[in-house]
Amino acid sequence: MSLGSPYYSSIIEQYVNLAYYNYDMLLVAAAGNSGNSRGTGDSVEYPARFPAVMAVAAIDSNNQRAYFSSTGKKVELSAPGVNVLSTIPGQSYAYYSGTSMASPHVAGAAALVWSAKPYLSNVELRQLLDSTALYLGKQEHYGYGLVQPWAAINR
Repeated sequence: MSLGSPYYSSIIEQYVNLAYYNYDMLLVAAAGNSGNSRGTGDSVEYPARFPAVMAVAAIDSNNQRAYFSSTGKKVELSAPGVNVLSTIPGQSYAYYSGTSMASPHVAGAAALVWSAKPYLSNVELRQLLDSTALYLGKQEHYGYGLVQPWAAINR
């Protein structure tokens, strides 16, 4: 999910919980771009803030936290989110930065791992992705670290 708000919504929480707990979906969302250069504070936005959703932070090509990436205890994984080449309308490409560029990396990694291990539940897949992430530093900045699909497949 590439959307975010600092405001809680009971309707969104209900649907997120329904998808995760009743339909065994794995939910991945951008943590938000409300961080500060010091990396202080708890700025993870909704829906990434909900327990049923994996909050993804952005890192640069040196595996350093992007200055804009939201921080807090809810950050679960990190992925590339600075100067990521993306498609744009008009059959063209452009570079973009944001946690909305990072979250598709985690969603894609999850899909790849789940296709290799289709017997996993959404909860087991989430635990596997978390436990095989490459540690990068402070949990509030990076969560468990950089998502590592190959490590998850081979465990």
